[in-house]
Amino acid sequence: MIQLMEQFFPQYRIESFLKEDAYFVYHLARHSSGRLAVIQSIAPDYQGKSSVIERIKQYAGTVNELQHPMLPLLYDFLITDNNAFLIWEHLDGTNIDQYMQQQSKALSERKAQRLVLSLISVLEFLIQKGEAPPRLDTEMIWITSDERIKLRGIIDESTPKGLCYHPSREQLHAPQDYVQAVGLVWYHLITGKHPRSLGEEHILKGTLPPAANFYPGVFEHVEHCLAKAIHPNPAKRYPNLQELQKAILAARIQTLTPEQYSFVELNAPLVLLVFMTILTAFILWRGSRRDILSATRVAYYPHDISAWQEFEKRKAFVKAEKESAESLFLSTQEEEEQIARDYLHKVSPGETLTEIAERYNMTPEHLLRINNLASADNIQAGVGLKVKVRAIHKINVNESPHSIAQKYGISLEELLKANGLSDIDTSNKKVLEKEFYPGRELIIPISQ
Repeated sequence: MIQLMEQFFPQYRIESFLKEDAYFVYHLARHSSGRLAVIQSIAPDYQGKSSVIERIKQYAGTVNELQHPMLPLLYDFLITDNNAFLIWEHLDGTNIDQYMQQQSKALSERKAQRLVLSLISVLEFLIQKGEAPPRLDTEMIWITSDERIKLRGIIDESTPKGLCYHPSREQLHAPQDYVQAVGLVWYHLITGKHPRSLGEEHILKGTLPPAANFYPGVFEHVEHCLAKAIHPNPAKRYPNLQELQKAILAARIQTLTPEQYSFVELNAPLVLLVFMTILTAFILWRGSRRDILSATRVAYYPHDISAWQEFEKRKAFVKAEKESAESLFLSTQEEEEQIARDYLHKVSPGETLTEIAERYNMTPEHLLRINNLASADNIQAGVGLKVKVRAIHKINVNESPHSIAQKYGISLEELLKANGLSDIDTSNKKVLEKEFYPGRELIIPISQ
């Protein structure tokens, strides 16, 4: 089998066997450029079965159309008479359950919210494409070594299923179901406890312990947002993932508002007591100016030491949250505008690295670095190269290339170049209508 794969893909060398499940065999391979990849082939029991091969062919075609930075890249695939081979991006890291076990504690609210927002982003993309997964399992949610979300096995029923986040045995079928599934992932991240480990009956009855039981620093409005997302009654959840996303973004900003800070409440008897104490101290130790100033800086119940200590802890916690959240005041639109997405460019015969880099407003050095290439000599026709793009825009009715370029703040020349349309006559209305029709997806390059 190894010799056969290396014969079909001479630019790859098989390094090791990874695993075998009921349907597929996986090998770790290295491209001649030095990049690691995973080659997936049909298990021996299913080789030669036309129905299986045809299904894999359809599957590969579907995956090849799904380009999203939080989905694994499919570099290439080959269908033969008795087998099928798919070459995938190699994902380092672990599934979400193993990741949380390695953390040995709950994640900070900021980190948990960032991961959940990433998960919502990729699920929204798949829902729009009509390819949303029927389940959301621990084995599907992958956390990379740089702590980013990758959702794998979205339409591959052979992917080993882990612990299901959805509380019932049924498949996800309504927007509120996705909200609850994502909410349970959020609960897992912010408490360090998988909801299923606390008892499935608690999920079904809505009696999961509050997140504050495991993470005392959680803010009240975050707790409220989380409780609404995982409510057992679909009618009382957020209606869809967009509304959950808005609530999470609002909660991120609210955690920094002054109204949420904890202060010691002062009342008249307490003020009088403190004043008399300071006055007595001033009369008795007139010469100790420093001690007097120190005393006037503090106002608390003298006999309630535990309350004061709790206040100090809370004040330190709020300060730490404020210092670590400088970037949380971005709106949803601002966040999306700053994300550079991964896109797979298939090298054409005669195409050079410099031409590809210029097409996407990148430098050759950047292109080599993100593809783990030592030099441009390793570029071959038909090979998939990872590039950075700003967005994939679907043309709407009454949109023109000029309005699309203006919307994203780029020139018309940049838009045409990124989509391989530099040679068209933009003054010819028929040519424009032929190339820029509603529903076509355009590559939006990153800014120079």
